[in-house]
Amino acid sequence: MDKEAWPQGASPLGPHHPGRPGPPLPFTGQDIPGLCSVTWQSYIKNGKWSSTTYRFTLSDSARLITGHEGWGTGTFLEGLQAELHPCPPIERWMDLANALGVSLPEAQRFLRDYRPEEAARIDEVEAALASMMEAEDRLDRDVEDITITFGAPTRRQMETGYWEAPVLVLLDGQEVGRVTPGGEPSGWLTPVAQGRVAVLSATHTDGHHGGYISLRLQVPAGARAMKVESV
Repeated sequence: MDKEAWPQGASPLGPHHPGRPGPPLPFTGQDIPGLCSVTWQSYIKNGKWSSTTYRFTLSDSARLITGHEGWGTGTFLEGLQAELHPCPPIERWMDLANALGVSLPEAQRFLRDYRPEEAARIDEVEAALASMMEAEDRLDRDVEDITITFGAPTRRQMETGYWEAPVLVLLDGQEVGRVTPGGEPSGWLTPVAQGRVAVLSATHTDGHHGGYISLRLQVPAGARAMKVESV
């Protein structure tokens, strides 16, 4: 079948990923034997917005998966989730495997080659979840997912360290974990978890004085999250 790719670098669809049952393969503007053949291309020079539009023929045995760098976190996984909407959040390896329609090892090989930094982030989530599950097993207590949204601080709050202050996870009034911002410039989009909490996702929404951050956390059942407003 014939397909026309949107201009790379200028389209919300971004790079295209022809695939078939088996490991997905990135489309880089060249023929992929047995999968697709480039039949036409056009380059438009426009500084940093320069782009190339491709038209290619896709084999009947191939499946086209379109994704882009997400507008919020700038990640391929965010763009893939948006393109496959409705699609559950892609936060773990099994989520990616299901989104791509391939086995878990194939999904891991693909992302480790294509976006190693995003693969490392999933590894961190899996490790944090495994560690917390082991702790919960020892305590014989269940876990649950919660979401906390915070932001749009006043100028006075910003002066006293609002964005540097942590999110605390409290259980029966006692701190059992905390989440702090990662290093600049990503900050709260790459949060660091300590204790009995795992960060499943972090998203940013535009707004006053830095906007809003939403964190999806896995915590002990019955726990709650609280944003500290100053350091």
